[in-house]
Amino acid sequence: MKAHDKKWLKTKVCEMVDIFYLNGWEVETECFKEPKSDSPGAAAEMTTVWKYRQAILKIYPCFWQLEENERKETLIHEFCHVIVARPFLLIDNTKNGHLISDNEIDDIHEHTTSWMAQIISARLKTA
Repeated sequence: MKAHDKKWLKTKVCEMVDIFYLNGWEVETECFKEPKSDSPGAAAEMTTVWKYRQAILKIYPCFWQLEENERKETLIHEFCHVIVARPFLLIDNTKNGHLISDNEIDDIHEHTTSWMAQIISARLKTA
């Protein structure tokens, strides 16, 4: 990866951390020289460890073949995975037969809604 690409990515990831209210999260970026083995066309992917407030953004070579606007859209998409990680964990647990309390469902619902509202409100204030 070229120095200016590394700088661009670091800047954009910092912007996404601010936009998505992830300042209390540990957000790491890993860049790979080889395509993703099971999905060679993948530009990026986000892995989220909700319990520890960790997010790992993986960037694959074809990310750099995208136009700058497409790279920004890809980052937005990947950071959206952080927001929906906990609700999907709930769905996955339910699907696998784990009992989920009404309080936990309400908590996840309210937390996710509030998180999205903060993001939208902040964007509207700067528009």
